[in-house]
Amino acid sequence: MHFWTGPERIQPELVSLLWLGVFLLGARLLSKSIPAIRRLAIPDALTAGAIGMVLGGSALNVIALDEQTLKFVVYHGGALIFLTLALRTPDQSGVKTGPAVRSYAFAIPFFATIQAILGLGLVWLLGQHLGFGLMLPLGFSQGPGVALAMGDAWEATAGMPDGGQIGLMMSGLGFGFCCLFGVTLFHTAKHKGWLHASEHLASGQPKTQDTEAPEPEAGELDPLTFHFVLIGLVYILTFGVLVGLSEWVGDKPKIVAQLWGFHFLFALGLAVLVRIIMQRGGHARSVHNPTLNRIAGLVVDLTACAAVSAIRLDLLAKYWEVLVVMALVGALVTAVICLWLAKRAFFYQPFEEILVMFGALTGTLPTGLTLLRLADPKMSSTVAPSYVMGSGASVLPAIVLLGLLPTVVAHPDKLLMWIGILGAYALFLVALWWKIGGLRFIRPWNRFWPDVHPRSEQ
Repeated sequence: MHFWTGPERIQPELVSLLWLGVFLLGARLLSKSIPAIRRLAIPDALTAGAIGMVLGGSALNVIALDEQTLKFVVYHGGALIFLTLALRTPDQSGVKTGPAVRSYAFAIPFFATIQAILGLGLVWLLGQHLGFGLMLPLGFSQGPGVALAMGDAWEATAGMPDGGQIGLMMSGLGFGFCCLFGVTLFHTAKHKGWLHASEHLASGQPKTQDTEAPEPEAGELDPLTFHFVLIGLVYILTFGVLVGLSEWVGDKPKIVAQLWGFHFLFALGLAVLVRIIMQRGGHARSVHNPTLNRIAGLVVDLTACAAVSAIRLDLLAKYWEVLVVMALVGALVTAVICLWLAKRAFFYQPFEEILVMFGALTGTLPTGLTLLRLADPKMSSTVAPSYVMGSGASVLPAIVLLGLLPTVVAHPDKLLMWIGILGAYALFLVALWWKIGGLRFIRPWNRFWPDVHPRSEQ
């Protein structure tokens, strides 16, 4: 077989991946050339995805993109982002981040639960499949990879039409509203004097790892190669566990589909386990956080670009009223609650801490960090490490919610009961947040920014 003979030999999967790189480069050039895009802080990956969506087969059809390849990137990219971040060595700087971490641990699953209640209520009013409503927390709080995986699973297990595409479209709208509302929040805070990152930095700077990975000894793997191999090892273990569980479950396709829909959680758990084993074995120094950050950034950019590029405009035209209403209401409610909770749940840099949370709860963690750079360009505050640590601490309560969603979809006749259960779970999280997470119900309740001084400890 001659791989180089004629255009018919060119593999569409490879060409689609190369085009993603071209779109990202084009978006980068646009952001450098057009001041308005740069001022609005629109993520390059989102712009690149929009370029791919317009030029691809669902619109102008100028460029042939293989839809299955794009979905492949999104599905695996979602799990790889969780996996890569979970392999990071925990920060040992001694910087005081406890109060914010505890708040994030309860805030993240609380917002996802509120988004689920909103989604279910809206699809009930609009007369749509319950899976549409649950794509609001999945597409917003969990990102395109998880939304695609769960949507595809629900197509087979719950009869949800175009489930994977709905997940991608909701994630894409989330990116858009994240930029729109996030930039608006920043400019509002700047006008009102709510920015505190430069005034309330913790004493002492975090002791981060060297910015460059250590040079390899003669004959050793290049550090970048080692990190890719390590990530690949954990992902192979993930597939091994899932294959074993699928064989153990046997002839129950719905359960098997749900297992593979939650593959990102298995990847996250195994990454944490591998990291602990390496630490106890004295190999923690082999893992270089900045290198993992770069790899995670690469995966995030490709995943976001592929997710938006894979959106089919014909289906968007079919469902746009439902999706736009849900995304708009979800983003607006998330922004309002974030702003109301800022000084009631966070104590050092309240606006910066809710800004990164809003970005992550409507887009992805990198989107939240992009918004944070508007207020803290050098990332010199403790906000970013606090959110990363809080995200890890929120896994357990988030798993409870994610584990409930497939049951909700499978029993649409009990909608009011599910809304009641989700409401009770949200109140339970608020109670824990108030008791051990530092939440304070400061009056007057009709003010977003009450007069209160940051507490020195919680």
